[in-house]
Parts: sequence; C-alpha cells; structure tokens
Amino acid sequence: LSDFGTIAASATKTTTCSATNVTADFYNNMSVTGDHPLGQVTDDVYAIVDVFSNDIAIAKTAVSTALAGSTVNFTLTVTNTSGTDLSNVIIHDPLVGFTKTVSSLADGAVHNEVVSVNNAQADISNTAFVTVTLPNMATTSDSDLAVVSIIDPGIDIVVTPSSQEIEVNASALLTITVFNTGDIELTNVSVSMAGAANCTR
Repeated sequence: LSDFGTIAASATKTTTCSATNVTADFYNNMSVTGDHPLGQVTDDVYAIVDVFSNDIAIAKTAVSTALAGSTVNFTLTVTNTSGTDLSNVIIHDPLVGFTKTVSSLADGAVHNEVVSVNNAQADISNTAFVTVTLPNMATTSDSDLAVVSIIDPGIDIVVTPSSQEIEVNASALLTITVFNTGDIELTNVSVSMAGAANCTR
C-alpha cells in the first residue's frame, strides 16, 4: 500500500487511502512490518466500513372515500431502507398533531402507526413526514400524501297528494318525486311500494 521508509524512534507517519463508488459493506486487514537491528516487528489491524444510504420511507394510506361525520383512519408505515440500524426516528402528522419518536428501527424493519380524523366534514388532503439523523450525522427525511374524499349522500321521496278521496271505481293518481339531497351522484335508484292497491306507471 505504501512505503513509509524510515521512522525515527517514537515518531509517526501517516497516509490515507480511499475506495470510490462503494456499494456494500467491506473490511480490510492491514498489516505493517519494520526492520530493526535484531530482526523485524509486525502488527495488524482491521478497518471495517459499514455502507448505508440516505433512504427512509413513509407511506400514508387510507380509504379513498368516507362518509361525512365518520372517523377516517390513516396508517403511517415507516420503512428503514438505509442499510443500517437507525435510532430516534421521528414520525410527524401535522393534521392530527401527531408526533412520535421511534427509539430504534433495525435495517429493513417496518413501523406502523394509526392516526384518526374524527367527525370528518370536508375532503382531507394530508401529508405525513419522517425524519432521522444518519450515522454520518446527515439528516434524511421522506413524506407521503393521502387524499380522502368526504361525501354526504342523501335521498328523499315525496308522494302527492299524501291523502285524497275518490269515488268508487275511479282512479287514484299519485305523483312520486325522488330528490337526491346529497352531494354525490346516486345510481341504481329504485322505488318500491307496499299497500292495499297496486299502482302502475
């Protein structure tokens, strides 16, 4: 690796070496030899390199549509894809005021949290965040957005007249009106009737 030549008693010499484009953990066993008047001395040492990436991921999932007034649950899934164990992983969801620090998250491990929005009345567009300090003291983060449509469906039926008098053998005319009172299109709408007399359209 390097020729240090002569080193005086109690002196030190230093050099460096570098490996570029490293993609996996590795170790080197380095040894040194030196001659003295009565022979030779040796020593060796290991150098270990632990490779990690700036990768941590969060996914925020929920139903795509929910009813007005209901509770909407969001699942926050944090995955450690950094290649090394991480500590003090901070998960934050500002919409619900949720913050949690996960003390340790092993390489490849997954951590889940569930947060809720109660009595949802309007569409929800919400981003959750994860932040962690890596072993090299760099900070990395990720975020994910979840969107939930809040719907308020409703239907009403009115029959007019609600009460009438007719002669025997006469026809009774009923007008049936169906109202979509909600905020979303209704499909497969049907009207049924139960009573003493049949009513045909």
